[in-house]
Amino acid sequence: MPDQELRQGVPRFYIRIFWALGLLVVPMLVPPFWAVAQVCVPGALLCLLEDLPPTRAVALLWLVTAISLALCTVVGGVVGAVWILEASGLWSVFWICRRRNFSGPETLLIGFLFLATAFLFFLMVASPKGFLYTYSKLKLSISKQMDLAYQQYIKMGIIKNGERTQFKELFLEWKKDFLEYLPCFFALSFAMVSGINTAVARYIGNKFFNTQVFGPEFSHWKFPDELIWLAIASGALALWGHNPWNILGKNALVFLGGIYYIQGIAILAYHLKRLNIPAFLRGICYALISLEWYGLLITAIVGLLDVWFDLRRTSQPTSNQEK
Repeated sequence: MPDQELRQGVPRFYIRIFWALGLLVVPMLVPPFWAVAQVCVPGALLCLLEDLPPTRAVALLWLVTAISLALCTVVGGVVGAVWILEASGLWSVFWICRRRNFSGPETLLIGFLFLATAFLFFLMVASPKGFLYTYSKLKLSISKQMDLAYQQYIKMGIIKNGERTQFKELFLEWKKDFLEYLPCFFALSFAMVSGINTAVARYIGNKFFNTQVFGPEFSHWKFPDELIWLAIASGALALWGHNPWNILGKNALVFLGGIYYIQGIAILAYHLKRLNIPAFLRGICYALISLEWYGLLITAIVGLLDVWFDLRRTSQPTSNQEK
């Protein structure tokens, strides 16, 4: 897509189709690129629908998806079809959010819900024995991969013979905790994919189309206050529930901690920007906070406290807020 054409006006319909097909099909042909493509392609695809009438936007979306799925029968296979459905689905969800002028935090949560629902659906249809059977197989496969990694680490000779017993005990304890919180890690990965795509859509929209997509600015991001009730319910299940509700509560609580961590980082970004701290130093500050568990915890608590204490004075008129 020529840069000059982008800046002078929105490219014509067939050029959009060409670029959309390229963004969807190329990752399907090169599977190692899927991990990178899933965090940026849906957000980039959204900008191809900018300024299109709704009927033409829907036509482009469905046409590109249908052609891509047809190509899967030749080169992509089942895994390629899953990629196309996931990327096109998130693209559609983002377009609906854009049409309804949803904010960035709201779009992140809605994109997460779509990815989580799609993941559960694929687990259900992957085996005639149902979701729980497929999930147990997935969990077993991950456990075996962890055991193989442990064996390879031992073979490298880094751990001395006298320390192997203690190391094995630590590994087994870590493995048990990791598998217990596996649903939470999946959920956080879906939130990360949705969030990065939201940022990509914002960047491309602002840079090439001069439009504000999924505002406000990140330093003013705030998730819906209603999430606090879900956090309270999750904490109650984690403390007083019994299996499997106890495990569900712990996973939900850690996931919501990740959500409020993002809000805490937004609060920190607001105040660092207000103090005119250079972007490079702000990035170092975010990295240092994220390196230690207590930094993550404190940031999540700050994000949680914003529900009650309005730590960025967001209740003031927009003209009085930090630009």
